[in-house]
Amino acid sequence: MSDFKFPCPSCGQSIACDISNTGMQVACPACQKTLTVPSAPASVLAQVPHVLSIAGSQARSHAASEARAHAAPPSSTQWAPGGTSSPAAVHSTPRTSALAIASLACSLSSLLIGVGCIPGIICGHMAKAKMQRDSSLKGLALAKAGLALGYVFLVLGIGLTAVWIIGFNTILKQFQANASATNSAPSAISSVEAKPTNTLWTLDLSSVQIPHQPATGKIHGADFTVDSVTCEDGRVTLVQGAAAPADRGVLIFLIMKSGETLEGRAFHVSSTNTSRSPQIQMFWKDAGQTTPKLEKYTNGYAMKLEFGTAINGKLPGKIYLCLPDESKSCIGGTFEAVSKSKGTQPPFRKTG
Repeated sequence: MSDFKFPCPSCGQSIACDISNTGMQVACPACQKTLTVPSAPASVLAQVPHVLSIAGSQARSHAASEARAHAAPPSSTQWAPGGTSSPAAVHSTPRTSALAIASLACSLSSLLIGVGCIPGIICGHMAKAKMQRDSSLKGLALAKAGLALGYVFLVLGIGLTAVWIIGFNTILKQFQANASATNSAPSAISSVEAKPTNTLWTLDLSSVQIPHQPATGKIHGADFTVDSVTCEDGRVTLVQGAAAPADRGVLIFLIMKSGETLEGRAFHVSSTNTSRSPQIQMFWKDAGQTTPKLEKYTNGYAMKLEFGTAINGKLPGKIYLCLPDESKSCIGGTFEAVSKSKGTQPPFRKTG
């Protein structure tokens, strides 16, 4: 047998075959179109005259084979020319699944857009299912890679979203707490500036208990906190504020004999006392004023003033004082006094 070549009527691809295949239907290796093998050229047939009888018999049976070819779909195999008596199987060209490529591309796009992993996972599963139905489709590795990357990016996305939500809630709560603290700050400052009065105004000393806490009270209707106490030649001064003159305060001029000290002494004065009593001077500054106003009391007030023993130059004491003014000024609590005496005899001994 001899080979000869002929062109494909559709794409022009040159096809080589044996003259024994004359009249058969085969698939073009290039375009996959079904075509009928033509008769060999006369020059080829002249070289092999004993084959003519075979070619003639095959041409006579062409009608029957053509009918069978139309009854059944053309073979998906590609005939490979050779020296056998029948054409070899002709295989179609393998194709890569577009869904597999899309799966990998979408999953990788998650690096730029976080939701790319979702279509990547969907395309990967669709590609695998289609490749199971069509063996000519390739790209299983691409589909698997797309699925693996898609699930990895999906898990990372869920984790990062959860962290972001938790962090946002934490920041929001902190912001709300700061806002709440800011709103409550003025009231806190007010409570520091205007300390609650820890004494109850009364002129009846029989029911009075001196509070065991730093002395506070009210002077001319305003809250009063004792910031410092000094003793100087029988005068005890309780003031609020460091600047001179002080914002408000009380001066007590005690009646003492020469050489007496304040240590261990107690002074109780009732509102009904008619004998000589220590003079009380109350002073304060009105709003916008720099010069304090002064009121004096020699009777009609109630006072308990008691001193302890000096330690390290400080004399502990406690006081309860109620004045008969319209504002019901009063002071109650404990204090530590320091000496400012200019005489030869200090108001208390600086021991310790």
